[in-house]
Amino acid sequence: MSFLADEIQKVRTKFRRKDSELNTSVVEFRSKIRDKLAKLKNKNKLRVFDTSNGNYLGGALRGDRKSRQKYEINAPCQVLVRTAYFEKESLEVPYFRSVFNAEDRAMVNTAEDDSLIRMVAYEAPLMRQQKGRDSRAVSCDLIGISADNCVMCIEGKVRPEGRATDIVYGLLEGFAYGVCVDYYLSDTNYRCLFEKELQACCNEFQPEAFTINADELTAGFALAAPKGYFRDYFTDRVMTRRKARRRVEEAERLLKIFNTIGKSPVWKGFLICDQPCDNGAFQEQRDTIIRNKNECCVPLFNADKLEVTPGFSLDELRGLTTS
Repeated sequence: MSFLADEIQKVRTKFRRKDSELNTSVVEFRSKIRDKLAKLKNKNKLRVFDTSNGNYLGGALRGDRKSRQKYEINAPCQVLVRTAYFEKESLEVPYFRSVFNAEDRAMVNTAEDDSLIRMVAYEAPLMRQQKGRDSRAVSCDLIGISADNCVMCIEGKVRPEGRATDIVYGLLEGFAYGVCVDYYLSDTNYRCLFEKELQACCNEFQPEAFTINADELTAGFALAAPKGYFRDYFTDRVMTRRKARRRVEEAERLLKIFNTIGKSPVWKGFLICDQPCDNGAFQEQRDTIIRNKNECCVPLFNADKLEVTPGFSLDELRGLTTS
């Protein structure tokens, strides 16, 4: 079990206890993440931004450029994924690569006058080390920059019934990634390096490179999923009503704690994606390319753009997905 999975499991064991004990557990969860980053920093093991010539090694958002660029193409910049992913039971990888590959590489926020959440990184190794097997111990599905200059750690899920894919696990994962970004932004030594890594992402992945507003950056987190994922918690489609209610109650307790234990990272909501998660959502014509003897393709949605509707509470989420 990975470091993060182990710590998430410790929090989950407290849901049968009083709110005060769960609150203490979440605070400890946040502290352990920050402590791990601090220990890596003190040992000079963190690779936040590659300072070598050419940014060859990448950093805490882009990962190892040497290995990743084998599965990326330019003009337009898209991210490749092995076709085998489409044959598996879960479509989570191609779904959120398709989110990253959406038109203008952005989510359109329908609740804020169609403002954009610009996607700047995928599978971000936020605890990336200089070397070693633990370099990808923490991997955030998507990193976006919102219209209000929030660096959003977006955890993506498509299967509501799985233990490691349910709404509670997703909230704790997203929160953990937000804690990592908050650590970098609040650390005087690493903020400058993190800003450089973020700008490098904008230059490399955005169709039209833009300059970040470094002075106003904040850390936030969100849980993104297709509408059907969230709706299943309020119906009897894929899990028992008892199990669904328990997960909703646990999620409500977590949100209450997130909103009381500190100002950062900021909860940016459940992002309800307008594209369903099934093979029909993807373009039938996918360019197949051979990389290292593996078949790869560019995962894209049929729709030209991706719209998301945020919901900040479980009651709001219920209304948005069942009406």
